This record gives sequence, structure tokens and C-alpha cells, in this order.
Amino acid sequence: MKKIKTIIARAALAASMILPVMPASPVMAAEKENTKTRLIEVVTDSMSTAHEEVKTVQAQMRQKKAEEAKNFGQKIADAAIAQIGVGQDCTMLVTNSLKAVGISFHGAPAAYASLGDWTSDPQPGDVIVYSGHVAVYIGNGRAIHGGWNGGTTAEWSVECSNPLVGYIRVRRP
Repeated sequence: MKKIKTIIARAALAASMILPVMPASPVMAAEKENTKTRLIEVVTDSMSTAHEEVKTVQAQMRQKKAEEAKNFGQKIADAAIAQIGVGQDCTMLVTNSLKAVGISFHGAPAAYASLGDWTSDPQPGDVIVYSGHVAVYIGNGRAIHGGWNGGTTAEWSVECSNPLVGYIRVRRP
């Protein structure tokens, strides 16, 4: 944001050059016109440069936001992976995974859908909601499931005996 403000300030300074106070001494009309034309060219070039710089900064900001979102989801996935072997049900697995990113929530499997938006493009850290079950997607068609095979947390396919409802992309707090 600071970069954009600097760029705009430079463009405004260049624009202010177009309205200089002309000296009272006699100046030929042609010279006045040439000066105006040159100032307009300078301002136009400055505005064009400022526009390109703003576009570059905006692209960098979008890239940074995408990286942060990826890291947010990966933290959830990593927290789920760290729980492999722990005896707990599926809701505690997801609750404990979400704590890694500052989300304090516990509920029935379907309630986890309230924490984000449905997506058809699952990414690591997305919560998988099934009918009566919930898990954390870790990528490549794999998930971490709690309450698996005698109550243990385990890595397994996203396929399970419970019907898949969908994937939730968790919103940042």
C-alpha cells in the first residue's frame, strides 16, 4: 500500500508541473505552446509509468495473498498429520488441526461447514465433510481421519464408507 501511495504522489507531482506560473515577460506564443506540449508529455509519461508500477504492485499483492492462503491451509494439514496415531474421534482431529491457525471450534461433523466456503478444488487443509464424519484433506486424494480403525487417527484416501458431502475451504479468523 505504501508503494502505491508513493507512485500516486510522484504522478501528482508530475501533474502539478502542467500548471506552472508563466513569467510576466513577453514570451513567444510558439515557445509557450512548446512548453505546454512538453509538460503534457512529461505528465503523460509519468502517469503511464505510475499505472504500470501500480499494476506491478497489485500483482505482487495478489501473489502474496495466494501464498498466505496456501500456507494457511498447509498449517492445518500439517497439524492433522502430526496427530497420526492419536486416539480421538474425527471431530477432535479437525478441532485440534484448526487450533494450529487460531480457530477455536468444536461441533458435529456437519457444523464444520460453517467455517468456510464449499469448493470443488480441494487443497491441503480443506475440511472434508461426510455424512456423519469429518476429516482434513492433505493433498493427492489423501486425508487424515480421526476415529479410524478402533479410534485412531490415520492417513487414508478421501474415500470412506460415509458418503462425501463436500470440501470446505476454511476462512481465516
